[in-house]
Amino acid sequence: MSAHLVSSIDTKDFGGEIIKIGDFNRDGFYELLFVQSDVCTRDITCLTVTDIHGNVLWQTGEPSKDNSGIYSDLAIQVYDWDGDGNSEILYVEQAIYAESIVWDYSLANHIIVPTSKRGELKGRKGWAQEGARRYEGDAIMHVIDASSGVEKTSFPIPAPADDCFAFANLTGTSRRQDLIVKDRYWNTWGIAHNGDVLWHWAGNPGHYPAVADIDNDGLDEVFVGFYLLDHDGRLLWELPGPKSHQDSSWVIKQKDETRLVFSHGEGGDLTGGVRCIDIDGKIIWHKEFGHAQMVIPGRYYTDQDFLQFAVTDLGEIDGNIRRNVSICILDWDGKELYRQEFPIGATPTLRMVNWLGGNSPQCLILFGLGADKPAAIIDGYGKVLDELPMILADGRNVSACSYVVPFDILGDTRDEVILTGKDGLNIYINTDFFMISDLYNSNVYGTGEIVVD
Repeated sequence: MSAHLVSSIDTKDFGGEIIKIGDFNRDGFYELLFVQSDVCTRDITCLTVTDIHGNVLWQTGEPSKDNSGIYSDLAIQVYDWDGDGNSEILYVEQAIYAESIVWDYSLANHIIVPTSKRGELKGRKGWAQEGARRYEGDAIMHVIDASSGVEKTSFPIPAPADDCFAFANLTGTSRRQDLIVKDRYWNTWGIAHNGDVLWHWAGNPGHYPAVADIDNDGLDEVFVGFYLLDHDGRLLWELPGPKSHQDSSWVIKQKDETRLVFSHGEGGDLTGGVRCIDIDGKIIWHKEFGHAQMVIPGRYYTDQDFLQFAVTDLGEIDGNIRRNVSICILDWDGKELYRQEFPIGATPTLRMVNWLGGNSPQCLILFGLGADKPAAIIDGYGKVLDELPMILADGRNVSACSYVVPFDILGDTRDEVILTGKDGLNIYINTDFFMISDLYNSNVYGTGEIVVD
């Protein structure tokens, strides 16, 4: 085992499952942004920026461990929004939900919560606010200086558009400085850099839009699961047949070919699965699963010419439990290369990680297997290469983490692994010997080898 714990941060009352990474103060080192939100309403309540050792640089809002958990993305990102060479943090402040549409997990159905009972939503576990029959006011996009937490500007966006957002080039500028914003399951909007609403599309966008210039016209298309939208919001195509919501989606350009790949759950007459589509909306292949929660492209084998796809399958619902839960890896053409099944109660989650570096195959971080099961790094055959227990700052080993983020913090071309949860944050590095070519055959004259692909 080569994983070594290099940082264990006591997050006190500001920790959580959502973190963002960036060089916020331009000191040449990465910092961490901890995001807290109400577990029911998804209203962002606290932002805290620290260095990788846990020293707090700034904080806004009221930290609370009660707001450390989340079940979805949040409407917050880090980006150089104004093009000044510095990072900004953009986040959405919700409009007022006058009549909330709430998913009640115990009923497996939506309920309506009127204004008079909005107080019951705050911190309510087992409920998830997904929309509203009626809103008051607009949602607000805030743009704040990442180095200080001071607001630089803000602008209104459509009231429902507080689920998540992505940066895109919708207006033909030199970079992505427009926005795709959405509500939970019903609407998507294109927003110009100045805050103007460019277009609105009504339909199920799934969890997060994949943005790419698919037709090479200098403008981004928007892939929302079963649909492809042009930069102006016009529907280019939709897949035929029954539909559910998209869980995970990718636009992949490889060897002069572009493919769109996404996973989806079950719904109505539709079984869950992974679909691979060409740019015209023709299905290349479709692999059925119970509920394909994630599809993660990567190079998990060295003997394959094209990317492979790791998939988490949450199986079929049987009462209050899920059966036939598994992970698997598919090749470029949808053929199954590997599968591992899990017992009832496990909810495996995967992330691709460049753990070995160089020309070695990429690996997967496997977590979410239970409170006593630490995250593990596995290869494409399911072999455990390293285990990553969650070690709190006081030395307690709590084994499981809530979420993981792979990222090359040290700049050695290998990813470090960040574990995060309500009680703390860990950073693991790979201590196996790894030689970077610039560090050997060094000389003062400037002589060496350059390989151009």
